[in-house]
Amino acid sequence: MTALSFDEALRSTSEADLLSSLPAYQASVVSAMLASRPPEEVAKAWLESSGQSDTAPFGGMKKTGERLVQNTLIEMQNLLCSDSGYEEERAQLKESLGAGKVFSAGVIATVLSPHIGIAATVLAPAVVLILIVATRAGQKTLCQSLADTLGAVESASNAPNDRAEP
Repeated sequence: MTALSFDEALRSTSEADLLSSLPAYQASVVSAMLASRPPEEVAKAWLESSGQSDTAPFGGMKKTGERLVQNTLIEMQNLLCSDSGYEEERAQLKESLGAGKVFSAGVIATVLSPHIGIAATVLAPAVVLILIVATRAGQKTLCQSLADTLGAVESASNAPNDRAEP
């Protein structure tokens, strides 16, 4: 059985499929948040709310959620759209997409978490939300959707185009 391309796999994956790849407690919270906000905002809110709320972030950074969303988008582009880096992980992900399997947020989050500096269990809902943005993009390719979303996030935060430092 041949592996599906990332675009084919994403087109055959519904939002419900993506949400069901999360643990029930995360899926219910994310679903409730999606009822009133777009997925980009929910991803940012999710990442901003993770961790301690009674301490100041290291270095006084105020845009941690935006930076984590940017870094997640950058690393997802590197994993899913680039030819360099993540070669072994990309091959494993493509193999798992054979036989029509849906995207696994857990697998992607596990691959990306050491590069972003956040636990995979915290990152998985943000990965699902970013994939939901891509599924809503219609005929655009996954890579174009990721690039457009990254551009929108960077424009909103006025961050430079290079990798955001956490």
